[in-house]
Amino acid sequence: NRYVFTTLIMTCACTQLEEDKPDALRIAFDAYNRMIDAGLTPSSDSYAYLLKCCENLLPHETQRDQRNELSRTVFDAARDNGAVNSRLLLCLRKCNPVLYE
Repeated sequence: NRYVFTTLIMTCACTQLEEDKPDALRIAFDAYNRMIDAGLTPSSDSYAYLLKCCENLLPHETQRDQRNELSRTVFDAARDNGAVNSRLLLCLRKCNPVLYE
């Protein structure tokens, strides 16, 4: 169910080891895609944790363009699904301040 997918995404967002971050990012977005494929609508928490994945798993300056592109995609999907709330906007501000503005 949606809760299981969101919990998996949240867990990925908490990955600390640098060598595990690429796999964690892949797993998080795979979970999101599987949620969609299963006909489940992601919650605002699902989108917020995806933004945290972008922030935490793509933290380096060399990954800024990828982080900004991915966070824009996540935010657009959240907006299209009516899942934007203050918590999601806070995550967006931390992950992609330019888009937040």
